[in-house]
Amino acid sequence: MYREIFVPVDNSTHSDWAVDRAIELSRRSNGRITGNLSTPPDSTTFRFRQLETGLPARFQTPEEIKKQRKIHDKLIEKGLQLIADSFLDQLGKRCEGAGVRLTRQLLEGINYEEIVNEVNRGAGRLPG
Repeated sequence: MYREIFVPVDNSTHSDWAVDRAIELSRRSNGRITGNLSTPPDSTTFRFRQLETGLPARFQTPEEIKKQRKIHDKLIEKGLQLIADSFLDQLGKRCEGAGVRLTRQLLEGINYEEIVNEVNRGAGRLPG
């Protein structure tokens, strides 16, 4: 049977259905689930760079621009991590309640590309 089931999550109705099926199959075969969430590449960085020219003069020095970019990048990174954790935490609760082992996976990139790449890579899979 199935030893590992790869299931991307996004808290949509379709994702919830896939999680239900993955849990059913994993329970029957004593397998595990790899729950995947792909976050988009940071598209806000480009927009933030465009807006820099409109900042007040005191924020236009090279040192201040560097500081503002660092703050922006940290805020985006932290925000995406919080979102990812909340999605994967929901999956974790469902797996725990069903007695199914879970491996959490977070990838950065365009979701369908990352899903295809990960499935084709097959790294870290349990032997069949």
